Amino acid sequence: MTTGAGDVLDGRDAVPVPVLHALMTRVHSSGNFQETLDAVTRGVVEFTGFGIAAVSVVRGDRLAEMVSVAGSDEAAKLLLGTTVPMWDLLPDGQPHQQWGRFRFVSHEDFRGWDGPMVLPRMTPAEGPDAWHPYDALLAPLHDARGELIGFLHVDEPPGGVRPGPTLLQRLDILAVQAGIAVRAQHERDRLQEQVRLARLGHLLTLVAARATDLTALADDVVDLVRDEVRVDRVALRFVESEAGLPAGLWTSDGTAAIPLPEVLREVAEQIARSAWERREVVAISLDKPDPVLAPDHDVRKLANALIAWGISTVLLAPIGADQVFLGYLVLMRRGDGATWTTAETRAVYESSRDLGTVALNRALLVRSREYVAHLREVDEQKRVMFATVSHEFKGPIAAIAGNAELLEDELAEVELDDGGRATASVEAIARNARRLDDLVADLMVLQEADDPDRSQTRAPVDLWAAVREAVDVWRVPAGKKQVRLVARPAEETVRVVGERADLLRIVINLVSNAVKYSRPGGTVTLSVEPAGDLVHFRCADEGIGIDDAERETVFEEFVRGTDPAARSQPGTGLGLSIVRRLTEELGGSISVESVLGAGSTFTVTLPRVTAAAG
Repeated sequence: MTTGAGDVLDGRDAVPVPVLHALMTRVHSSGNFQETLDAVTRGVVEFTGFGIAAVSVVRGDRLAEMVSVAGSDEAAKLLLGTTVPMWDLLPDGQPHQQWGRFRFVSHEDFRGWDGPMVLPRMTPAEGPDAWHPYDALLAPLHDARGELIGFLHVDEPPGGVRPGPTLLQRLDILAVQAGIAVRAQHERDRLQEQVRLARLGHLLTLVAARATDLTALADDVVDLVRDEVRVDRVALRFVESEAGLPAGLWTSDGTAAIPLPEVLREVAEQIARSAWERREVVAISLDKPDPVLAPDHDVRKLANALIAWGISTVLLAPIGADQVFLGYLVLMRRGDGATWTTAETRAVYESSRDLGTVALNRALLVRSREYVAHLREVDEQKRVMFATVSHEFKGPIAAIAGNAELLEDELAEVELDDGGRATASVEAIARNARRLDDLVADLMVLQEADDPDRSQTRAPVDLWAAVREAVDVWRVPAGKKQVRLVARPAEETVRVVGERADLLRIVINLVSNAVKYSRPGGTVTLSVEPAGDLVHFRCADEGIGIDDAERETVFEEFVRGTDPAARSQPGTGLGLSIVRRLTEELGGSISVESVLGAGSTFTVTLPRVTAAAG
């Protein structure tokens, strides 16, 4: 270490222990940061003889702000509150000498800076150790993690000469105290900032929960971010995307009052998309623009737009969710030397990520509601169409069937020239009129089942009574086809809650299908089986069965099997669809097991009225 010979201490051979103890006590115990730093800088002036002592603290990662100056009112007035870029204080490659904790930069190597400067008031001394007005002596201050948090600056040494070893030892002792004071305040500031920024995520969740739509969400978010991160202006923009999010721009000043310049939109979106790919936020400062983010001419356009707004630095965070880019959040600060802390950058990144998820979920919710509304509209149109068609067909079909019956009576004795019966054609008309009438009846039942406004009188209904009635209805048709009906009752009364007519229609439709698709000599078995809080009604036949490929669609509307034996039977393709709809309305489910050529078993499972409930 090469130092000067100047240990001119004006009789102060050592720092008085009581005074030093008082200073250290102040540093370690005082809760007032400014008073502590002022005591340190005054102590440096008093105990070392330097004419000026000052402390600057690091703001963000780029600037040092002068917060305490002692020894000169003129210097304090000029320097307090000013900021100096870090690279001016510790420039890369700056020649310097390491004097203990201090760095000494000779005037011969001093490169200067654009910030304010106080020229020493003393008369320069003569000789090689004389202190030059442009000599600089400062001690970097670090926190427990080794991060730079401030500087102790001294100027105007006693006697006008460079300090010697004894004086530097005193400076080192006082630099330690300055470091402790700045470190303590730095930790307090850091913790307060973490608490404040952590609250941002919590408040964002609350805002998202109460927002009624995307506009309300965006309006609240820009004001929230501005207040919690403590910036001058915030802009939020959603772009058109595959997520269906409506494009829009919101600013904390009001969208209509101060529109975002078009160049800022274009360049900001370009940079935001690039940042989204890297999953990071981007800090842009006018004094050190990053040429990697966008072409130089775009960066210049961006800088000019920000200057017009009085902005000196921007923090740009992309907004997205999953793999979809949705927009960006722009935080802006005014003033020379404005910067961003690591905690702010992290908090904004996490908030923009959460905002993307919220916005996407909101867009999906809106889209889902639109789809539901559209489906309801289509469903209502279908219901009205079914009702209209059914009503309009009912009269003509009845007329055709009635006239066919009259013609059949009158032509009963008439023979055609080829020996055929004249009534054969009339019978075909009547048979198809009945099929149309069945179709209309099924459409009306389906329409009624789909009507959300239909009135229902639900009450406990005896399931076995409905099965007996269905057997009575189909006993004669089954006998004519030589199909035997076997009904196996439960050992106890089993009741379900619902409309009796709906329950009867479920059973009759299943028995009808079973008889229809059974071969002569086959058996249809009906059973009611309680199972705790449920009851199973099974309808099993020994008929033609259902192909595995067609089993998944058997309950859909207008679906009929492709098997020729199945298609030869009359039917509308609506019976099983009606059964499924009515079963689900009763809170139940239906399933089918079938083997092609061996028969099918349909199982309807319904909630049962238990003794405790009844």
